Amino acid sequence: MPAGEWSNGFSIDVTYSESIDAAGKEFTNNFTKTSAATFTANQAMIMPEQEVYILKTLTFEDWTNPADKSFEAYTLDYTDTYGESYEIEQWSDLIDETQDGNGTYMGLIYPSFSGVIDWWFDPTDWDRTAPKYFWYDENNTKLTHACSYFGFGGMAISNYVEQNGYIQDYSKQLTAYAPAASNFCMVHTGGSSWGGDPETFENYFTFGDGIARVIDHMYVANCVLPIGELDYDPTGRLTITAKGIIIDEYDEETVSAELEFTLIENGEPIIEDWTKWNLSKLGKVNKVRFICNPSGEYGFDNLSAPQFAFDDVAVRFPEE
Repeated sequence: MPAGEWSNGFSIDVTYSESIDAAGKEFTNNFTKTSAATFTANQAMIMPEQEVYILKTLTFEDWTNPADKSFEAYTLDYTDTYGESYEIEQWSDLIDETQDGNGTYMGLIYPSFSGVIDWWFDPTDWDRTAPKYFWYDENNTKLTHACSYFGFGGMAISNYVEQNGYIQDYSKQLTAYAPAASNFCMVHTGGSSWGGDPETFENYFTFGDGIARVIDHMYVANCVLPIGELDYDPTGRLTITAKGIIIDEYDEETVSAELEFTLIENGEPIIEDWTKWNLSKLGKVNKVRFICNPSGEYGFDNLSAPQFAFDDVAVRFPEE
């Protein structure tokens, strides 16, 4: 720092060139002092010790090199609930062939529907021990998710995108309102209109090895179904709440911090492309729960499909 007076303070960027995020950018931390400071030639300012880490990113993309595989092959066996078995060898194997469960809600993302729950009358009464749709980025970020029924909090892999019009039915429930993309993850967070408490739904991911980590950021996008429902509520607003959760040795959960992200404002989608959401302020967490918060004067608060899409989840790991 040159000697002299800095009447308006100063800002310093600290860059670690070996830490590259999903967008190909170097990790940079910023320190800003807004008040005046004066330095003489023999003075020094001590910068706080910085955590050095690398970013590992969950992209939901298939791999071609065996060394890059995210997980070992496994089977989703739904035969006990009048379903089928699905062999999962790549991320794309987790994408349902139709978005509405083949029209019968018995597809890949609805493992516990048939013969197990009477969800229309009591959406909280489903068998949580039934076979689950699940994924685990075991060899990379360690993030994992499992759900019994997509509509009551689930995270389903998808590659359906659209920006030219929207259909307000469940033939579009896995469609992101975004430019063409490869694989990503669609979240159905549940909502009051579905009955039950979203805090009890399976609208979260965790670290499968039980170790708390900082999630640096993810990219999010709007979805076709919520935007379609704006037709009858031009006052509609939709935000996402991310709740960072710490799980102690007794499996007790504590919310450490909450962050909010706005998708729709005054009846208009303000996010029309994949947009970065900084989640690092949640701190080190074992689990993150996502809840959509619809509001409006003409019924948008009773949104039937509280959803959003996410991709490229970057997690901080200690430098090896």
